[in-house]
Amino acid sequence: MIRRYITWNKDMCTGCLSCMIVCSEIHFGESSQQLARIQIQKDDLSGQVQSRYCRQCKKAQCAEVCPVGAITFDSGLGAWRMDMSLCTLCGECVKACPFDALRMIGEKTLKCDLCSGKAYCKRVCPTGAIVVVRR
Repeated sequence: MIRRYITWNKDMCTGCLSCMIVCSEIHFGESSQQLARIQIQKDDLSGQVQSRYCRQCKKAQCAEVCPVGAITFDSGLGAWRMDMSLCTLCGECVKACPFDALRMIGEKTLKCDLCSGKAYCKRVCPTGAIVVVRR
């Protein structure tokens, strides 16, 4: 099984939030930090930058606990994807994620899908802090 996933280099990240903006624009057609599937938080006082994003785990706990099978591995993409038409918004996947990467916003469960392989967050990152790995 070949997997694709993003990695994030904390030391290279400036906290510009370009990745979050492009994520929400690609998926929802609007610039909204809340709707971004990758979350970067920068503390302006300390300069600390933290992230929450899907690691596309080999053994995805989110998929294991989904009672309706809405999260499945897409072998063509090499990543776990969520079928929102099956999702019942039970929140079990959100609770199961060890990286706090899945979130529920309104009637949506947000999980990175690598922009169907295009990984726009990587493309717009001005410092190269986001990289797509294929293993």
